[in-house]
Amino acid sequence: MFLTADGIYAACSSYDIVPRGWLRCSGFLLGFGAVFAVISLASVPPQASFVGRLVLVLAGAGLALAAAVALATFVKVFGLGLLGLPDTEVTPNVPPASAVAVGILGIGVLAVAVGAPLWLNALASGAQALFHANSPQAMVSGWLLVPLTDQFAFISPSKLVIVMPLLAIVPVALLELTKRHAIRRVPVWFGGMTANGREATTTALTFSNAMRTFYSFVYQPTMNTTREHEQREYFIKRLVFASGVTDLFERHLFEPAIWIVNQCAERLRALQSGNLNVYLALIGGLLVAILSLTLL
Repeated sequence: MFLTADGIYAACSSYDIVPRGWLRCSGFLLGFGAVFAVISLASVPPQASFVGRLVLVLAGAGLALAAAVALATFVKVFGLGLLGLPDTEVTPNVPPASAVAVGILGIGVLAVAVGAPLWLNALASGAQALFHANSPQAMVSGWLLVPLTDQFAFISPSKLVIVMPLLAIVPVALLELTKRHAIRRVPVWFGGMTANGREATTTALTFSNAMRTFYSFVYQPTMNTTREHEQREYFIKRLVFASGVTDLFERHLFEPAIWIVNQCAERLRALQSGNLNVYLALIGGLLVAILSLTLL
């Protein structure tokens, strides 16, 4: 994904996630590698990050939420940034070297995940010799990857790679059948106004608002509307709308830590009072403690 962003920067001198139809102009290798990268980072099977997270299965809801947010994030990155319709008629091409590098790495990510049962078994002998443990082999049961025991089987990335193309036959067949019938295309409804088709597509703002609504139990969004009137309440002078999300880390982690530090500082402030008698008392107490330890 870093190479993808670097290739886009080389083409347009910007890292902004703006729909420009990159995949349509830059070839399938860029999209091939980028799609495997984003689904791996979002922990979607059968990719490598999903395999790596099997050992964390007991993390439960927290891990599931993190994976869901990551999935939504990378859907935006790929769907808007790479697949989105271009906002201009001319889109520069990503350098071929960047596209090839992204494609090769994407294939490598898929190969690591698909071959997990094989390389985990290969690591077993080395782990036994170095650590006197057989942890890698314990994660494999035939073609299955298991986090705990083989009775708690989880998933097989190798089988998924075989089954998923077979399942894709159904939608591909339906797509071929629809091509035999005339398809009527109409403009997107845009509130009754005539608008450019590109402007009616999903934007970053509508995407983030949907995420905030769906994960409202985490983000806890807030919306405030303030009206300023001129002379009488019927004449609105100014309308101020503000929205935001609750920073859970700040509220439940940083604010308590800051409160503890401030309380400790309040208690220890007496040490910097500048009162000579206080300092002499501290030195005397320290001297008594040293002598006591020496005598004991």
